[in-house]
Amino acid sequence: MIALAVGLGPAACVADPMVPCGAFEPGDAADNTVVRAFEGPIAAIAMKDPDSDNGAFVLRNLCDDDGECQLDKLMLPELSPGSQVMLTTGGHFLVGIDQRGGTVWTYEFDDAGRRVSKNKTYVDPTQGPAQLVIGLRDSELLVVRDREGRLGVYRPTKQVASPIAPDLGDSLRLAAVGERWVAVRVLHADGTQTVYVVDVEADPERPYRVATGDIQSVVFGPGDATVVLSAGTGVDASVMVFDVGNRELLDAFTGELISSRERNDRRAVEEVPGLHAISPSGEQLAYRTPSGSLAVRQLLTQSSCIVRNTNRLGTGAEPSRNASNHALAGFGADGMLFAEYTVGSTDSFVYAYDPRHQQITPLGSEEAGWHLAAVPGRVTDVFGEVTRLWAVGVRHGSHATIGEGRIDGHTVGRELTFMPLDDEAVWAIDTKDELVGDRRSERALSVRRVAPPEWKNGALRFEQGPDDQVIPHVRDGDNQGPLRVPLSGRLCLTTGVPGAWAYRCGDSTGTRAAFTTDSGTQEQNNDPNVRPEFDPPFPDQGEGDGGTEPDSGDGDPTRD
Repeated sequence: MIALAVGLGPAACVADPMVPCGAFEPGDAADNTVVRAFEGPIAAIAMKDPDSDNGAFVLRNLCDDDGECQLDKLMLPELSPGSQVMLTTGGHFLVGIDQRGGTVWTYEFDDAGRRVSKNKTYVDPTQGPAQLVIGLRDSELLVVRDREGRLGVYRPTKQVASPIAPDLGDSLRLAAVGERWVAVRVLHADGTQTVYVVDVEADPERPYRVATGDIQSVVFGPGDATVVLSAGTGVDASVMVFDVGNRELLDAFTGELISSRERNDRRAVEEVPGLHAISPSGEQLAYRTPSGSLAVRQLLTQSSCIVRNTNRLGTGAEPSRNASNHALAGFGADGMLFAEYTVGSTDSFVYAYDPRHQQITPLGSEEAGWHLAAVPGRVTDVFGEVTRLWAVGVRHGSHATIGEGRIDGHTVGRELTFMPLDDEAVWAIDTKDELVGDRRSERALSVRRVAPPEWKNGALRFEQGPDDQVIPHVRDGDNQGPLRVPLSGRLCLTTGVPGAWAYRCGDSTGTRAAFTTDSGTQEQNNDPNVRPEFDPPFPDQGEGDGGTEPDSGDGDPTRD
């Protein structure tokens, strides 16, 4: 085991790199590792719906042989409003735990997104999932918790969850997920944490200890070849890169991973939608230096280069101001690097960096205040050349498109759950839309596809208006128009985003926001004296609607 506080060893880089980054190839991410595949199930929502006696439904992108796609709404009458729902990142399974009685429903889909089967089984008091937590990247495996709050791995084709590292105790927290490995953390009274990695596909009960320290965040590299730990903050920050298979220390240097927002005095497990700290090739890592500069670590050569120095004035198209600190940075699925930096205590700005051509491009107007909210699944063509640079920013609680040429686009919404897909657009579920009737308007849920800007007369323009972002849908083959569903009562949703918590839930009757919790709330808790707990959605004795006894389920092979 390595203690992070002991030192970084001879390979450590202890000062800001002085060499600007040369051109490098960042690679292209595999489907379902940073963004989801475009075709198939993209979201599931459990809420009161006028189209169903219950209200759950799954949204699917169904595409024909010519590549023409349409959004399909498939009703799931077995699940009541507010039920837990979870899409696997591999896209072939949806798991729901019914809010009324605890029945677990599993839906299977083929590669085209057509439903193959559905099955149900009651949750045994000692086995099976009681809370859905997260899905592994590019996988059909799910991380869950049982009725005692213990972590486990669940295969949708089976009915029993295998415990994850049970010998580490019941207070185990999740730290990161890979494609078959997960990282878990044990909290200590002195505020430090010990991180273990577990191969949940081969041997979920056996943990391997990696390191102990003031660990802020953990990420896996592509293919689970490496696991990267970021510990400490500011001048005390350090990054360590380990081989997952043998836990050997491969590299160490001063700096900090910043691909996710801060949460509970740590970096959140969830990265900014569409970003990952490590490049798709697995050979580069974006990090913040102790002085606040943005740098890239070349993992094969153990060398670093500067993308943007905190003391460097802008040149050319770059903003003519110092960047006092970088708040966020990460690689998109096509290798583009996006970053957010701050000036002083209040001003913030967003830019993109093209590593293939060493080009920095500011996004959005020079007016201060933009924060990075989400990035498109793709801003390059098949040859890796940039077509247009843009993203979704948020300022004063309102989302809008921002693009190169210092342009701001149209408003997107105020309460969005982003769905990073392999698409040139940005997809999101809006839970603060409006359904306007003849006499009154009511709060509604909608699905938005935010289109990229278009080049016109040598300049980028965002032509799509807010209403045009709401996409039409079909149900049972019939066009139903723009998808807007009135919100009433409790709702839960899942998007199956790689590295994101399983679901978000909330009460739409609230005056501020529909969403108040997610399945990762207890995972981010850093109090070693607080054991992960939750309120199960079913009675202790197994009584309730749909939850009285095991059932082989409805295995109807009919595709729909």
